[in-house]
Amino acid sequence: MIMDEKEKEEAERKAAEETEAKAKATGTDDLKDGNPPETEAEGSPDKIELANQASERLEKATASQKKENDRTDKIQASIIASGKGQMVPATQKAKETDEEYAERFKRGEVNPLKDDGIK
Repeated sequence: MIMDEKEKEEAERKAAEETEAKAKATGTDDLKDGNPPETEAEGSPDKIELANQASERLEKATASQKKENDRTDKIQASIIASGKGQMVPATQKAKETDEEYAERFKRGEVNPLKDDGIK
């Protein structure tokens, strides 16, 4: 029986040393009741509160963006309905003067007889 008691004490001591070594390695110090120590200051919000606040901000931003998109859609619809929306202005070619046509004819750029089938 004496041997068993010594073995028990030795096993308990080794277990305590291992627990302390693990606590030092992980940076946590387990309390005797098994609860981890407090790592946050008393006045600081916890992670759940911070997540809830971020979620609320995101919801507000999303609602604001939706309002802006709806407003932009209405403006674009009214522009399109008025007939001025998304039109590309037609570019008018400047009329060619007789002198310019004569110059192109002299350079050989135009052939007035081509329309008649004459080369």
